[in-house]
Amino acid sequence: MNPSKRARFEIKIYKLCESSSGYCIRFKIYVGTDKIPGTDIPASESVVLEVAQPILKKGYTLYMDNWYSSPQLFLKLLKQNTDVVGTVRKNRRHMPKELASLKLKKGEAKMLSSNSLLALR
Repeated sequence: MNPSKRARFEIKIYKLCESSSGYCIRFKIYVGTDKIPGTDIPASESVVLEVAQPILKKGYTLYMDNWYSSPQLFLKLLKQNTDVVGTVRKNRRHMPKELASLKLKKGEAKMLSSNSLLALR
């Protein structure tokens, strides 16, 4: 928690929702820690892997924002027949350094691919 934020107490609810109807398939309420004890899996990854359990290995596509996204998580989900689309922070661990340091002009784009992953800037 960030002590400089106005609200000192907060409730987080992680939800897995169906995109066209908004139907909530599964949710998890934050209870102080999201990290799986005894593992080195980051909290953002463990939340996704836990909440997405009902749709894994069924060919669905997950859409997520940059707090959850990482190349490592995307590869884990791909191994479970689950495609992923999401924004990724350029300083996220395992992101290609070349992509983060690019200076692009208006209208330009750069793409890198590896191990069934595609990164686009």
